[in-house]
Amino acid sequence: MSTANVFTIKSEKTLLIDVLTGVGGLPNSAKANSIKIIRGDLNQPQVFKLDLSSLKTLKDAEFEMLPNDIVYVETQKNIPLSVLSQITPILSILTTTFLVINLFK
Repeated sequence: MSTANVFTIKSEKTLLIDVLTGVGGLPNSAKANSIKIIRGDLNQPQVFKLDLSSLKTLKDAEFEMLPNDIVYVETQKNIPLSVLSQITPILSILTTTFLVINLFK
């Protein structure tokens, strides 16, 4: 699932951490070690790769943002959760059916 948010820079010095908190933080599926800031001309952009996955690299959150910067956060696929969400309704119907059958025996 991908979502996009627009954050308006309200002060002269806005940091990446301000932007992330302003849009509700990183989702659980985010790869905190793979955050990219895309800046400048879209034909030849500057790309800054930042890591917010540990306390040692948290200083990257102090990256100063400029107007029109794009923050791209990769997401990781959670295959077990995806599979479980697919089969849960089927398992629910089966267990309910077996329960009803056993009640009438």
